[in-house]
Amino acid sequence: MLQTKQYTVIIIALMLIGSAYFLGNTTYPLQKIAAAQQAQLTIETLLTKAAEPLNAKQKEHAAHLASEVIKTTSDSAKAITYNELLAFWGSEVKNDEIAIYYVAEKAKLENSEKNLTFAANLILDNCINNNTDQAKKGFKANIAKSLFEKAIILNPNNDSLQVGLGGCYMFGAGGTNPMEGISKVLGVIQKDSTNAYAQKMLGYGNLQNGQLDKAAGRFEKAYLYNNNDIGLVPYLALLYKKLGNKEAANMWYIKAKEVLVTNKQVLQEFEKEYQTPLNK
Repeated sequence: MLQTKQYTVIIIALMLIGSAYFLGNTTYPLQKIAAAQQAQLTIETLLTKAAEPLNAKQKEHAAHLASEVIKTTSDSAKAITYNELLAFWGSEVKNDEIAIYYVAEKAKLENSEKNLTFAANLILDNCINNNTDQAKKGFKANIAKSLFEKAIILNPNNDSLQVGLGGCYMFGAGGTNPMEGISKVLGVIQKDSTNAYAQKMLGYGNLQNGQLDKAAGRFEKAYLYNNNDIGLVPYLALLYKKLGNKEAANMWYIKAKEVLVTNKQVLQEFEKEYQTPLNK
């Protein structure tokens, strides 16, 4: 589940490593999400189901906050209520999808390119790192897509927004063919092959297709063009381990220990994951 403090509700617990792609039996094959299945997931149905296990006090608090959002006319007051909803659903109840919905609603309320982009990227990161439920992934990808589209209206020449929008399609927005998203990202790379974000997003696309070797190449390019993206370093060590390339895995393992030296908790988790034998 996600930890929350206002917008940080979307930050992934594993942070830099993304082990869901690389450990155990996870080759993460491409799965097209059925539009009918995705349509069954609405904020109303999610709220109804999420309320079932709540105690009486929690149900009362949730109902109160929901009514406050509806009746409040002041944007500043509504934003405060959204923060309270984030704290409740994200931190107390630990429901990713509902928390994400309110992150997006708050960003839409503020309607600035900065806030829309920030929220959209956080939600897309959640889609990338949380692969357990394809329908829920599509629900979240649709939310991120709506934010990227609003941000693009404000700044249509921002290539990073186009890459993010493409990523949303790749991870299930609309239940459409992910190739639509890949095409959007490729369009950015055709303009600028050194766009690190676009290279990384295509790497995620390769992972979805089980093309781990191609993903490694994309991630290496992304790190070459942006070596501040240190999260790619442990990513690459784990990926090359999965591929059975001991020399490359060891090189990136050593580098990962260097870049993570200031964050002992993440370093310890990475080393534990790296030393864990892969399931066949």
